[in-house]
Amino acid sequence: MMFARKPPRELCVRRLKRRMIGIGDDAARLIATMKENRPLSYGPDRRPLDLIRNADSEALFVETDALGHDSFQHFHYTDDFRSIDPNAQVDLMVLFGDVARVNAILAPFAGSSVASPAARLVNEIADRIIATACFFDAYFSRFDVSTDILLGRTSGRALAERMAALGAEDRIRYDRAQSRLSDPATDAARLAPRRIPPFVISAGLRYGRGQTFVNGVYFPTEAAQVILGQTAALAAASQLEAAPRMH
Repeated sequence: MMFARKPPRELCVRRLKRRMIGIGDDAARLIATMKENRPLSYGPDRRPLDLIRNADSEALFVETDALGHDSFQHFHYTDDFRSIDPNAQVDLMVLFGDVARVNAILAPFAGSSVASPAARLVNEIADRIIATACFFDAYFSRFDVSTDILLGRTSGRALAERMAALGAEDRIRYDRAQSRLSDPATDAARLAPRRIPPFVISAGLRYGRGQTFVNGVYFPTEAAQVILGQTAALAAASQLEAAPRMH
């Protein structure tokens, strides 16, 4: 099929990459605000604002093709293009869950400074958000080279040069993320889902009965059943800090 605009997966990746940058920026501003003991912003009638913005995240995963058909994007990790790990979507779910958790914790503090122990908890989660958003910025930056590898459009020296350039960009990203953490002694790379961003495998899936969004992240039918089942089991066991995984 010929597209009059960029293919859906590419558009989706660009949107997600921009969202990662925005989430990281917001989390860094929040840490700076609390470090300076400044009051949090609030909206009309002193309603709390989302300090880390992630509204309408469901739309990040949906694209409409030239025929008006919606596709839902599902991302996977791969290191070698021989095996894939479906947990990219799970790690996005955890990231967006952390964002929602921070905004919920801070809602009572609209217009005032954040008291301890809430400030300590928010700083801890915000550090993880910055590191994870940085990781996904680097991950989605590998979309083009991943596509070219899959299609046999790059290899050898050209591929090595592209990977070296991506590695240099990664170092700049992680140095910046490191400088933004509330605790400078923390290694940002250790807070991320993986130390080295893998390649991107994505699938555009049509609507399926039973599909769902968890924390604003799309899961197709079979994966949704696994995630919702594991999440319910973890909640029942009060292990809310543990993340479900897909195998």
